[in-house]
This record gives sequence, structure tokens and C-alpha cells, in this order.
Amino acid sequence: MKKLVFLLLYLAATSKSFGQEYKWQNITVDIKIKSSFRALSVVDDNVVWMSGSKGWIGRSRDGGKAWSFQQIKAFEGLDFRSIYAFDSLTAIVANVGSPAHIFRTTDGGKTWRSVYQNDNKDAFIDGLDFWNNKKGMAYGDPIDGKMLLVSTQDEGLTWKELPAPDPCSRREEKSPQTSRAQGTGRQSHHCRWGSP
Repeated sequence: MKKLVFLLLYLAATSKSFGQEYKWQNITVDIKIKSSFRALSVVDDNVVWMSGSKGWIGRSRDGGKAWSFQQIKAFEGLDFRSIYAFDSLTAIVANVGSPAHIFRTTDGGKTWRSVYQNDNKDAFIDGLDFWNNKKGMAYGDPIDGKMLLVSTQDEGLTWKELPAPDPCSRREEKSPQTSRAQGTGRQSHHCRWGSP
């Protein structure tokens, strides 16, 4: 009982000191762009980037009150569902579908440079994330049974595909088996350890 009382007192005391108060503010924005925006990256109280269908990418430098929009030349048909912004000038964007692309800008979206491309018919980038200003990862749907993982160590200037781990490699006496997943027509891989 003493532990429960202490826990309740601790939670009551720390919730106010560690909690942050947020205030929801509605902003009316007149956007004339015909796009389904699916990705949002908030840098700070002022800088926000978003991306969506038909190749549209938007940027605000005043907390979302005003937006500038652009498309990457020759890639206007792509659906950009992943975006990561570092600041008001630098951002990374990735599309879904094949071929899969990752683009980078350092001038607020005026120009974009292709920094990664995967032409596999099954390539599909699901998301982007960064641990710090240098190290990041993009992840996607499996290709040939292995999850698509690409990483960067230089703020997205270059990307390297990571090998997918063998799910059977961590145990001794393994015997991988392949079977058809019921109803899907796809193969699933199972590991059996020990003697059959």
C-alpha cells in the first residue's frame, strides 16, 4: 500500500513539472493544389514541410500560415508519402511505388537531386527517419522476401542498401523450410531448430 501511495504522489508531482502544455490552433489556409498530402515533417514552430500525390511538395516558414509548393521536374507523377526536413532549406523526400526514389534539396525545394533509385518492380518505400542530422534510414516493402532497408551516414547525400538478416542464422542445428502461406500464393520461410 505504501508503494502505491508513493507512486501516486510521485506521478502527481512530476506530471506538472515534466508535462508540456500544447494549445491547438486552427489555421485557415487557401491551398489551390490538387493533391492528397500524406507526409508531414515539422522542424520547429515555424518550419513545416509536407508532400503528397502528383509530385507536390509544400513548405511553410511561418508555422503553416503561408505555403510554397513545387514539383520535382520530370517526376510530377510520383506519390511522395515520406518526407524528412532538417531545416527550412534541407529536406529528403521518398516516393511509393516502382521505381523507388529518394530526392534531396538544400535550397528550399527549388532544385532536387536524386540520391537513391531502386528499379526493382517490387520496390516501395514506406518511410524515412533520422537519428540525428547525419544518420538515417529508409524502409520499405520486402523484395524477394527481404525487407528493403537503406541507410545514410551523411545527411542523405548517399544511401546504401543493407543486407536483410537471415532469420535462421541465430541458432545452431537449423534447417530452413519453405512452405506456401495459405491463401496468399506467397512463400513463407520458417526455421526449425533441432532434429525433426
